[in-house]
Amino acid sequence: MVKITALMLLKCSPEGSDPFILANASDLSSFGFFQRSSVREFLVFVGRTVSKRTPPGQRQSVQHEEYKVHSYNRNGLCALGFMDDHYPVRSAFSLLNQVLDEYQKNFGDSWKTVQADNSEQWPYLDEALIKFQDPAEADKLLKVQRELDETKIIIHKTIDSVLERGVKLDSLVEKSSDLSAASQKRQKILVCGLLHRLMLSASPDRYIRFSMQSITLCLAENFLYGIQMFYKQAKRTNQCSEVLVFSSVFHNGVNGRNVVAIGTAAV
Repeated sequence: MVKITALMLLKCSPEGSDPFILANASDLSSFGFFQRSSVREFLVFVGRTVSKRTPPGQRQSVQHEEYKVHSYNRNGLCALGFMDDHYPVRSAFSLLNQVLDEYQKNFGDSWKTVQADNSEQWPYLDEALIKFQDPAEADKLLKVQRELDETKIIIHKTIDSVLERGVKLDSLVEKSSDLSAASQKRQKILVCGLLHRLMLSASPDRYIRFSMQSITLCLAENFLYGIQMFYKQAKRTNQCSEVLVFSSVFHNGVNGRNVVAIGTAAV
């Protein structure tokens, strides 16, 4: 199971302008093929949003659904980690400390003159993303780093609580240049991961039916948008009059085995 979805380094400006991405590594293997480009866009969007609102010298953790975004701003050089809810906070910030140390060791203060996103990969960050999936590896860093004082880490329950008064995440989504139109429309699915959990819940030899009323209440237009691409294929099966979503398309291609159906029957 992937515990770290992404690691990022950004240059934060004291003037409050949008941060520039210096390095970015992600593991999107737990997401379906058709989700990945939108997920990647949304990670960048959230990364900018959180880092921009992490003051110099501050560590903070933002809870968002089943994920936590950990951020540490070291005098304008900001490291972020997108971890699942079970990744220990101390381990997360030990890793971010290590990433910042390694970046400054390799690149010095060159980041201070950066005026655009860097699209080149930093091999160390890709390696760290793999190595530190196990929190025990990050715990080893504590032996050589100063002990972290967890009382100095600011914990936010939602991303909205990080934003300025009167600013909502949805409004930032609409204005963001990091998100395509499709990503903006589907962002609620991608953030909460509910569609992904539904896909994983379908066992190889059975399908699960959900109440249309429940689905409508939970996801409404966003869910329907998510299944549009599969509707024509479902109609060709002529197996029933319901809309079928082939969950296996996210993992093994469309083969008609794993199915999540929208209907009114009970599981």
